[in-house]
Formats: sequence, C-alpha cells, structure tokens
Amino acid sequence: MQLNPREEILRLWRAVVRHSFHDGSFVWATPGDALTDAQQLLCILHPATNLPSLKLDVPNETADDAREALRPLGDSTSIPVRLVHALNEYMVRHADADGQPRFTVDPARFRLNPDGPQPAEPPESVESYATGLRLSLAATGFAKVLRSVVAQQEARDVADELAERASIRLTAAMVGLLRSFAVRIVGHDEPVGAELRRILGQPERAASAVEAEFLSQLVLERAALFEVTIGSLPDARFEQPSQLFDLGFAWAVLAGAPMVEIYGDAPRQREGTAHPVPHLPSTMAVLHAAEELWSQRTRILTLLSDEHQRLARALQLRYELTTSYWSTLATFGDHRWPLERLPWRTLDGDASDLYSICIADIIAAELSRSRGSDIGFSHLVRVYADTGRRAGIIRPPYAGQRPRKASSGGLELPIASAADGPYPAAAYRVAGVEPTLLLGLVRAAGFTESPQLLNSFEDLVDLTWQHLTSRPDGASDVAANPLAAFSHDDRPNWSDIAVVTGALTLAVSLADGVSAQAAAPLNFVHNLLIDTESMVASVAGRTDPELDGIDVRLDRARQLAQHQPARAAALLYQIIATLDPVLDTAAE
Repeated sequence: MQLNPREEILRLWRAVVRHSFHDGSFVWATPGDALTDAQQLLCILHPATNLPSLKLDVPNETADDAREALRPLGDSTSIPVRLVHALNEYMVRHADADGQPRFTVDPARFRLNPDGPQPAEPPESVESYATGLRLSLAATGFAKVLRSVVAQQEARDVADELAERASIRLTAAMVGLLRSFAVRIVGHDEPVGAELRRILGQPERAASAVEAEFLSQLVLERAALFEVTIGSLPDARFEQPSQLFDLGFAWAVLAGAPMVEIYGDAPRQREGTAHPVPHLPSTMAVLHAAEELWSQRTRILTLLSDEHQRLARALQLRYELTTSYWSTLATFGDHRWPLERLPWRTLDGDASDLYSICIADIIAAELSRSRGSDIGFSHLVRVYADTGRRAGIIRPPYAGQRPRKASSGGLELPIASAADGPYPAAAYRVAGVEPTLLLGLVRAAGFTESPQLLNSFEDLVDLTWQHLTSRPDGASDVAANPLAAFSHDDRPNWSDIAVVTGALTLAVSLADGVSAQAAAPLNFVHNLLIDTESMVASVAGRTDPELDGIDVRLDRARQLAQHQPARAAALLYQIIATLDPVLDTAAE
C-alpha cells in the first residue's frame, strides 16, 4: 500500500488544530450542532485512543511527531489536559438546563417535507447517537488513562468530571439507538414486496418458491426477533411464518417507540419521528459504533457500567440480526450476488452507490466473524472495484478530459418520516460516496486473510485516496491544507473528514500488519448458553415429548456461539421457550 496513513493523520491533526482551536480553546461549529462538534473532536480523539503510536493520554509516552503536530495546544502534558477541557465543554454545551444530553443536528443537513408542519425544535438523528456513543467511549477511556498518570489534582478532577458526563451521554446514546431499530413488514402485494422479489432475482422460478427459500435462511433470525423488545414496537403481522420483512436502523427514533426503562437516572427520551424503514448509511454508522462497545480497549479499561452492559447486550442482538439479515439478502442465490447489480436499490425504489458500499461493508464484517471463504471477499473486490469505476475513481478519463474531482458536499438521500411527527424531514445529508468507499475498502482489507485479495483491496485504497485528495489538474490538495480536499463552500465537511480519519486509523494497523478481524461479541450469548445448559440439566431424565431432541439443539447452539452468536441466541431462546412450561409444571 503506497498510502502512508500515519503521516496523513498527522497532517490532518495539524489542519484540525489550526481550524478548530484558537488560543488553546475549541472553536465550535453551528450552535446546537452536536453531531458536527463530535465529529471534529473525534478527528483527534479517535486515532489517539486507537493507535498506541499516536496516544496522547500518557504524556511521557507521546511520540515526538504527534506532539509537534499538536504544538498549538502546548507540550505533551498540556495537550491531553486541553483536550479534556474541550470534551468537558462539549458535554456541557450539548446538554439542556437539567444536564440531559442532546444529540441535535444542524437543520441545514435536512430537507423538510414541504407539506409537513414546521418543527418546534432541532432534530436528533441516529448518526448523531452513533457518533455520540463513539465520542463518549473515547472520552471516558481517555479521561481514565490520563487520571491514572497525571500528578496534578486539578487535572484529575477535570478528568473525573469528563468521565461522569461521558458516562451519562453514553447511556443516552445507547437508548436512542435502541429506540431507532426498525423491523418493517413487507407486504407481498405491495410495491416494497415487488422490490424485494426483484432483489432476490431468479425470475425463472415461482415467486412463492423464491420467497420461501429466502425465509428459510432467516428462520433463526426471525425467531430471535421476538426477543427484541427493549425500545421496540411489536407487530402482530410478524406472527405469520410467511411474512416478508426487512430490518435495520432508521434515520431517527421511531414514531411511537416505547421508552427504554433505565435503572438509575434515566436520560430524556424524545418523541420519535421516523417511519420503521431501515436507512442504510445510519445502519452502517450504528454497526461501526457498536463494535467499539466490545473492543479490547473497552473491555480492558472496563468502560461500561452494569447498566451500559445491559443496553450493550440489547444492541449486540440487533447488531447480529442486522448483519445476518443483510448478508443473507445481498448474497442470496448460488451464482451472482444481488449486490453485484449496481447500484443497490432499496425497497422504496431509491438507488445509490452509497447503499452498495454500506451493504458490502456489512457483508465483509459478517464474513470475518463467520470465517467466510476467500470466494466471498473476491465478490466484494468486484463490487468495490465496479463502484469505484462508477465514481470515476478507476476508469481513466477520456482523451482531453481531466480526472473527475471527488464530491466534498456529502450526499443527500431520502428518509422516511412520520407526517405528523415532530420533524417531518424528507431527506438527510450524509458522508459522500468516496470517503465511505475508502473506509469500506480499508475494513475489508483488514478482514481478508488472502494475500492476493489483500493486495487487490490495498490497490483500490491507493486509487481512492489519490482520487479524494487530488485537484482536477492532478496536484494534491493534502500537502498544503488537508481540510481543503474535504471542504464545501469553503467550509470543512466534517462528516467526510471524520469518515476519512476512521479509515486512516484502521489503515495504520493494516500497514503495521495487524489484522482488523471483526471484534468478538459481548459474552451475553455465552451467559445465555450457561443458563440454558443449567435449565436442560434440571430436566435430565424426564420423558416429556416436548423435550425430544433438546440436547441436539443445545449442541448446535454451542457450535454456533463463537462465530454466529445471533443464530446461537435464536436457538437458545427457542430451547428456553420449550423448557419454561415444563419447569413451571415441575414447580407446581
């Protein structure tokens, strides 16, 4: 890989400090825009908390080039303290008078439904919850490490304040995400049903047979969905075994979503506004953020309280269900994947290369966790390469033409909102195709174990980076001012910059030869397995007919627990449902 990601991060740090800090104090974006402010802070904090060579929370171990890049913030001792002050200010700035966290987004990111009412307050979005989750975890860990190594009591006190505020914000972000999980019923005779059949393909076969085969591959996921109760709405139509559905995270909290019960101080839970329609860019953002809940750093530093762990287990189940569902749908069939018919078109008929990238990223993570074959990753190389051609990244320009410049204004995509909800938005602007493609490529490169496929992914990474950072005349925007390559109307596009920073952070590990295998899930499946084994042991020797084959099903769950926890959980829930009435009878 020709890209030097560590050097590019340092260049970005220099530019971010020049832009975002004046006289050592943070310069905030649009008032009330919690998302953009969090993205700016993460451009420094994400690499600093994920890369040992760029850590800032242990002053006497700060690398010389990292200290030099952040020189406007002071020396290696004052840099982390300045960052903690900025993070504390962020937590206060984006909270109401009662200290309740807010995740509001600049209304300029939205296009309102002209027929809807005027909103009374700025919106909150799933992207803002996911970004808030990541910032809260990074800030908590940063404060915890810094407090353990600094001697000044004032610095310790400020770090303690940050850890407390970040913990509260983390709870609120997780609650928002749980209330945004959507399971949509897809009617056979509705337009969305026709779109689903189009995605599944195989027009030479009877539609009913294709649908039945698709649903047969989702039996365990469907069973597990009955356990998705925290912050979610039940739908009686889902009881029908032949009912088609899709799932994922909407763009905001669902209209009518129930409140999540919290043990202790509960965060404010706003009225929902989104229809139960999966929004793929938001879904991708949630999945990436959720992976940090069970990262090695989170576990070692014990960043999650007992209540956080309870909410994380609920998010973990939704994470596994989402990745399993979309991987099944996008790879359905024996030959060409549905995903390879570019661009991906949603059930609502909206097509975008960004959707293709989001789904390819989900498949890559699923292949990594299930130890998928190289064949799956070879499909993904083709998908990413074809997407790059469509974006003008790979295909050379025609004679006399200049290379096509990457867009830096983000991408506006339609969203589904309740007409009578508090924010009737029709479209939402997210990070652009090229930055998201770079992130997807780096993640896939880290997941594959094939040297040949790794080289293919790395070649695409280099081409995408060159495309992102070059002007039409072929010169580079990055050397003089890295933010210029990701600016729109002379303003940095922090959504694009944050995505690129995440990609570069992963690329450092890739360049160092560290695998980016998807993180192991939380141990809730293993705890569930232990409980189920105990229940099965308590009925040993009984001859109730409903217990026939229960040991075989338990063995199957044990086999799946490590690499396919969603399927294992679904089996275990089925076993528990079988055992409950038997145990109740024994108790009587």
